[in-house]
Amino acid sequence: MFSPLGHEMVIYIGKKLEFGRSIYQPPNKGVKVLDVVPGYPAWEAGIRSGDIIIDVNEMEVNSRQGLEFALGVYQQPQITYWSAKMIGF
Repeated sequence: MFSPLGHEMVIYIGKKLEFGRSIYQPPNKGVKVLDVVPGYPAWEAGIRSGDIIIDVNEMEVNSRQGLEFALGVYQQPQITYWSAKMIGF
């Protein structure tokens, strides 16, 4: 009997704690980086969690699909991004 009630209570409390503030806010322009794997090319380029990728070889990106497409077009992509450290996140 406790298991279903306990589960519902956990969901109820979780909703109460999160109400009114979203954990993830998409940027107005570009694509926000949620995580970077150390040792991979993005990490080696200095991109970190919270950075916002603006364009790839001057091709504007505003979605994950757009970013994946732009990265697939160029063999040596030049990425323009805003660093989370520089913009205070």
